Amino acid sequence: MTTKTIPSFVNAAITANSVKKSSFGKATALIEARNEEHFTNRIGGAWAALIAHRNNLRVQDETENTTLVRDMPIKPEMFLSLCQYLLNQACWGARRYIRADEQTQIEEAVRGVTGIDFSEDIADEVGIEPMDITLLEATLAEDYLCMLRLHSYMSGKMNYLQNIEDLYLYANREQEGEIWRITDTANTFDEAREIMDEVIVKMREREEKQLVEDAASTDFTGKSDRKAAA
Repeated sequence: MTTKTIPSFVNAAITANSVKKSSFGKATALIEARNEEHFTNRIGGAWAALIAHRNNLRVQDETENTTLVRDMPIKPEMFLSLCQYLLNQACWGARRYIRADEQTQIEEAVRGVTGIDFSEDIADEVGIEPMDITLLEATLAEDYLCMLRLHSYMSGKMNYLQNIEDLYLYANREQEGEIWRITDTANTFDEAREIMDEVIVKMREREEKQLVEDAASTDFTGKSDRKAAA
């Protein structure tokens, strides 16, 4: 459910991710099912409900010698990293929207008034109401501020955790061996756009490298198929 009266890229990210099969998708489905007006209350409500549910399961584990707590698919502690995931997704949504607006301006500059507004289609895809582009950064900044308050509240209630990561408007992670670590962070949308643009470039470079490797190593003669059939 997207709350139309509150412009929010995080709110849209919750709705968009609630249908995914990943752990974050399942967590956002719990959030999406709630009916609080503001997304922070829906996130906080889902998180608190999980804590209460786990407490009930813990009693059952003790009385029936089960492992229900251990086997919980979604645990409350996940919601701290979920906050960063949703902010990242919000930034990607905002990037798509602003790039669509830029494309509209380019088309109008080249062809004159075309009557085509690319940002309207992207707004529908992202899950937000069309907005003046000058309000985009303020909308994201408000999302970030609200998420910071929520993250701080949940962190305080889960202070038994060690090494709770700070929350950023955008945080990029890269894998080094078996470890994923944060390599770049942003607290403004301009900073986030620079990082996301670099991510896109790296993705294209990896895709091009893989394409070259595949094209150079694929057996187009059919000899390997004949050998396998022999």
